Parts: sequence; C-alpha cells; structure tokens
Amino acid sequence: LWPVKYYSLLRDVHTLISACKDQFLQDLIADQNAFQKSISLLLAQGDTLSQEGSSADSFLRDRVQQACQDAELLNARQALFGREATDYSQLYDLQDRVFPRGTGPSAAKALRGN
Repeated sequence: LWPVKYYSLLRDVHTLISACKDQFLQDLIADQNAFQKSISLLLAQGDTLSQEGSSADSFLRDRVQQACQDAELLNARQALFGREATDYSQLYDLQDRVFPRGTGPSAAKALRGN
C-alpha cells in the first residue's frame, strides 16, 4: 500500500518538474529572442558612432556592459539544459569599441584572469 502511494507521489512530482523545466526552457528561448533584438539595436548604435567618429556616451557604455552581463547569464542558463552557448562575439567586439583600450569590463576580467 505505501509503495504504491509513494510511486504515485513521485510520478506527480516528476510530472510537475517536467512541466516547470519545459516552461523554463520556453522562457529562456523567449528571453534570448528579445535579447538578440536588443543586441541588434546596440550594434546599430555602435555602428552609427563609428561612422560619425564619436565616442560612446555613458548611457550606451552602461547598456553595453549590462548586455554583456546578460549574455553571460543567458549562456549559463543554456548550460543548465546542456545546450551550446550562444556566440555573442559581436557584442563583445562592441564592448571593446565603446570602452577605451584597457578601461572596460573586459580589461578588468583579464586582470582577474577570467
């Protein structure tokens, strides 16, 4: 009697966990799609600055820095599902362009050895 009851409870928990996992994966995919759109806007702003020969303002630098942190978070979330990390090299190239050489977050990461 107890083994049957435990099995039934375990099956219910397994079903609930599977549903949560599926929802989390769907949320991750939606977040990545929205993030890709925001990266496209940032890249366009960075290209405009490059063409004008202007330097990035602090607002753009903050957005790029936050986007790089978000990219790392999304890739960590992908790893939870055993998925390959998304290549955000264009974003990191933009980060290098908007921060003067040796002053941005990537320079700080290099000093920390990350």
